Amino acid sequence: MNDRPMTHKFPRNGVLAALAIGLAARLLHAWTYYGWKYDDEHWQVMEPANGLVHGFWHRTVEWQEGLRSWIYPWLVSWLIRLAEALGLKDAIFIASFIRSAHGVLSLVGVTAAAILTWRWCQANSAARPFARGATLATAWWLALLPYSVYMGAHCHGESVGAVFLVCALLAMQMERAVLAGLLFGGALAIKIDLAVLGLMAGLWYLGTRRVGEALKLAVGVVGPVLLVGLVDKLTGGTWFQNVLGHARVNLVEEIGNQWGVSPWYQHILFVLSMGGLPLLSALALLPTAWKGLSRELKTAWIVMAGFVAVFSYVEHKEKRFMTPLLYLSAAAACATCAAGAPAVGAWARRHPLGLKAVAAAAAAGVTLHLATEVRNYITERPWHERVLALRAGGLATGVEKFVSCQWPANFYFPRHIPAVNAACTRENITKMAKGIRAISVVHDGPHIGWWEEEGFKCAPWPHPRRQSKDPVPAAWRCERTL
Repeated sequence: MNDRPMTHKFPRNGVLAALAIGLAARLLHAWTYYGWKYDDEHWQVMEPANGLVHGFWHRTVEWQEGLRSWIYPWLVSWLIRLAEALGLKDAIFIASFIRSAHGVLSLVGVTAAAILTWRWCQANSAARPFARGATLATAWWLALLPYSVYMGAHCHGESVGAVFLVCALLAMQMERAVLAGLLFGGALAIKIDLAVLGLMAGLWYLGTRRVGEALKLAVGVVGPVLLVGLVDKLTGGTWFQNVLGHARVNLVEEIGNQWGVSPWYQHILFVLSMGGLPLLSALALLPTAWKGLSRELKTAWIVMAGFVAVFSYVEHKEKRFMTPLLYLSAAAACATCAAGAPAVGAWARRHPLGLKAVAAAAAAGVTLHLATEVRNYITERPWHERVLALRAGGLATGVEKFVSCQWPANFYFPRHIPAVNAACTRENITKMAKGIRAISVVHDGPHIGWWEEEGFKCAPWPHPRRQSKDPVPAAWRCERTL
């Protein structure tokens, strides 16, 4: 067993404070931002989950071809049911409820990362005196990093999978390989791409001649794997349909490339931007600290490196694809920095001016990084105004029908009147206007005048919040005058 007798005490109060502040940040974000930065949150999770509850939803190409698993949307569908049972009827508030639940779950990942940092430090004599500081650094970094707040409070398989993965590494540290395999399996059940991390852990076990532990991992993961296959069989008629289809379109047909391609090193930059100063510092210290690291901490680094390497092969890249490493990378980085702290201290005593220069550069870098993160993930809110426009159109009074032009986000459509999504061409408007006295229109095109040509008088419907400078989202109430 690698764990040596623990010294000092786990900084429980400091970690709890970080969790409390982190929870407040996630709830505030969940209840003030109604849009999304990464479209999969809506189209691949909330929209099909809404279909399970209410029967109407917009099927994207992935769902038409059976490239997604129903496991995660099914779980989210129960959050929708719970929200409605608690009296929430407004779709944007139901979405906020779903995100709040995810925000709470993300704090499990923060907690596991803090405990993992502590245990890794206690397993290393050089890191042990710095265990409290490293643990608190992990907790506070993950609690308040804007990207962590955003992804923790939004509905993505990658961010939910990140919680499973850091818990799996914690189970490995505690020598509970079967439990670790079960957690790896839970991650791949949420998002099949995350099978790579469990595979890397198993291969590393085999490479270091820990065959028994590798077999225990396999025992733990087999149940979730069979569940994935069974769900595909029941919902699509073919065992592992989403697994095979997902691999085909991404690795063979490269369908995702239509959304953009990036150079091989882009995921490395994404991980560095996610890990910030702790990760950069750890990578600088890793060559000298590696020998003294516990084998489980080494496993974490190998697993993360393998994950990045595999996904670097896929040409289409997004930062969210690296989110599974969010909690794990912070824990590994802070524990490694603790292991390298004695060497840094010795260097600092010899070069006091150099220490001041490094500290100033680090402070400037962290400030710039966090300011950029706040802008990208907190203050910039894509789709927010469009969702509010959909809501405003659904609240228009005295209308007989709701029409959303070009925005098929059925989850946000009103349920008390007929609601449709349709391209608002001149021909379609003539058809939709037939027999209607008053209609609510959510429009991003320039041709609201076509409705007036059909005999309607249209007026902008008041937004529940102040209209943004973006002229695209608009809700109109049109009443027939002829």
